[in-house]
This record gives sequence, structure tokens and C-alpha cells, in this order.
Amino acid sequence: MVGPVDYAVCGNGSTVTHVETDRVIRRSVVPGDLTERLVQAVRNDLPGVGIAIDVDDRIVEEAGLHQRLPPRDPVPTVPDALAAIGSPVPDHQRVIFFHDDFDGDLPGLASYLEPHVDDRVDIFHAMLLPVVEVIPAGDNKAAALADLVAHIAISAADVVAVGDGVNDVEMLRWAGRSVAMAHARPEVRAAADAVTGSVEDDGVAVFVEALFEEVHQ
Repeated sequence: MVGPVDYAVCGNGSTVTHVETDRVIRRSVVPGDLTERLVQAVRNDLPGVGIAIDVDDRIVEEAGLHQRLPPRDPVPTVPDALAAIGSPVPDHQRVIFFHDDFDGDLPGLASYLEPHVDDRVDIFHAMLLPVVEVIPAGDNKAAALADLVAHIAISAADVVAVGDGVNDVEMLRWAGRSVAMAHARPEVRAAADAVTGSVEDDGVAVFVEALFEEVHQ
């Protein structure tokens, strides 16, 4: 869809894939046994909670997730995401929780998860989307990129990173050169070496054009 891309980093860093061959360079997972216990416990504690499970590069989702994410093609929903992926629950990339009463209180929603997880996973919410995610412990874009640059025999100094979300902070701090978008939150802008324009101002394009000019001088 986006042209000649060699590698894709997905799932906030949980998976790194060579696009042409579909070879997996990095894959970390949320254990299926943990998710099974977690989902059942949260459903008991918080009626009305919605669940989605990212497994094998597809999201098995219950109704309500679609309108909480950026525009994308509709995905058929299931009444019970846990039941839909079968038992025993396979290891997977992430679990997503959402609830009508907590769209504006993600820490409150996260508090229902915290008693039921262990050190194999992290709980993440970026405030930009009204969902709480359970992801493999230690996963972030910087960790994934560190594995990728080792695989292709370059270093962090060779990497230029652009980001706008809280989940970009580690990557911006790690990269040899980093740029935050103008619309990013203050902590994201503070993590970068420079700030470019917003999405509305074509900030990435402006930065990339300037970078090409710099390289070719």
C-alpha cells in the first residue's frame, strides 16, 4: 500500500517484519493464559467492558472499538473476542480494553486491569485514543528499532525518527536524529531534537525535503 518499504515495525514494537518475504525479525507476545484470566476478571469487575485481541496480525474485536480508532476499513465484530480466538488462548500481540464510561478516564479503566497482570506485560494508554492496551513487557518502538538496526548492521546514529504520540518518546530519545510534530504533547516535543510543523502543515514532508537538501549539499 505504501510502496517499496523493506521492513515494518508494528504493534508498538512487538513485531518487526521483512515486508517482501514476510520474515519475522522480532516478535514478542502477551501470554494467552494471562489474557484469559485478565479478560474474565475485568468482565466480572466491570460489566460493559469491550475487548479486542490482536492475534496473528488481525484484530478480533467486539462492537465499539471501530469508532474509537482512526479511520479504517470496517472489521466484522464478534460478541465475545476471547471465545472467538478459541481455547486455549494463543499467545498474541496485545489486548485492548474500552468502556463507554471511561473514554475520558483511561487511568480509571487501567485500574481495573492492574490487579490481574504480572511482570510479563505492561499496561499502556496514550490519551489520544480512548482505549487501554496490554502489551508485552518492555515493548516500545525504540526496542524494536534497536533489534532492526542490529539486523541490518547499522546503528542508532544512522536513524532519523519522526513522531507525535506518547508511544514515540522512547524512539525519539533513542534515534540519532529525532523530530516531533508541532501538534504533539509537550513531553513528546521535549524528547526530540527538533520540532517540525503539524499534520495540517505537512510537517513530515517539510522536514524530509529539508533533510534531502541537507544530504545533497
